[in-house]
Amino acid sequence: PRGSANLTGAGQFTLSGSNKGGAQDTAGGLAGQVSTSLLSIAQRLGGGVGSFATSIGVSGDSFHVDATGKGMLKKKQGGKDFGQDQAAAIAFAVADAIADGAITGISQASQNLLRKGGDLEKQLEKAMMLEQIPKLLNQRMNPLGAALDEIADKFKLVNDALVEGSASAEQFAQARQLWELEKADASASIGAASQSLKDFLASLAAGSNSPLSLREQRAEAERQLAPYLTQIGSAESARAEVERLKAGGGSAAEIAAAEEKARTSAAAINQSGFTQASQLLLSISRQGNASSGAFFSDFDRIRALTGQAIGFVDSASARTTDTRDPFSQAIAKNTQDAAYILSDQTAMLRDQGETLRQIAASLSSGYGGGFIGEARAFANAA
Repeated sequence: PRGSANLTGAGQFTLSGSNKGGAQDTAGGLAGQVSTSLLSIAQRLGGGVGSFATSIGVSGDSFHVDATGKGMLKKKQGGKDFGQDQAAAIAFAVADAIADGAITGISQASQNLLRKGGDLEKQLEKAMMLEQIPKLLNQRMNPLGAALDEIADKFKLVNDALVEGSASAEQFAQARQLWELEKADASASIGAASQSLKDFLASLAAGSNSPLSLREQRAEAERQLAPYLTQIGSAESARAEVERLKAGGGSAAEIAAAEEKARTSAAAINQSGFTQASQLLLSISRQGNASSGAFFSDFDRIRALTGQAIGFVDSASARTTDTRDPFSQAIAKNTQDAAYILSDQTAMLRDQGETLRQIAASLSSGYGGGFIGEARAFANAA
């Protein structure tokens, strides 16, 4: 039997040859393993799989590889015979594909290492070290950009999986929502490369380290608070749109989309940033206004905004009423068991009552009735 799989492009292959003894199936399985190995190598290096040509299959009882990709498996045709060593045939096919340039998006130095021959795993580890250099440097020089690149790579794989699995529109929407939130988290936690200097500059403009007047410090505190007020305002608008659609008879799809937007807007509220900016404003207000009405106006304003934010966040995180009862099954079983016990007890009492009636009937009839039923004068009164 003879069958080969000619791999071309990004791991695609076509089968050729006879199908005796399942040769084509075997060849297809071999080609799949080669494709998987190449994809794994590319992912480890942060690259992709490009063009290459190689053939792998069976001829007779042996595994063969044709480096030309034409399916010429036999020795006389130029194919390489690996006997029964399937692993060796696959490893040779992978190395041949790499030599053709199958791994793309990596440096020439890494290409040279992979094509050098010898232990592919060791060469791969060396290539991975080289490919990590620009990524590690980028993390130092541009931490936010590196984090966003990592998120983009992650969700590209997620998108590919959703497409391959023919995911629903809801699953795509959820994935996109998660992507937006992870980007926002990265931006908030890492910030700009000059964030530490910006924080120091902000402390000079407002707070205990600032030499500026309280009026100037208050203006800076309001400026720092403004982005968080925008976030709360966006959450408020999104929640209002949900209520408008519900009151106006919006479709289920429109309401669901608005709910998703409201949840995303609420989740985007930077609670830590809002808290710090609000505390700074109140601190400056107390210094300038002591316990006057102006301070308490600021206090009431911040308290109201905090209450709004809490409402939006809680509304976004609240789940629908959970009607599941983890105890219901156990309760039902206990109730059933109790019913069985009560039924058994009732039957026992009924049997006991019948037995007592039978004893009473026996005593009042011929079985000892004369002895017990009649009065006996064992003692004669004088």
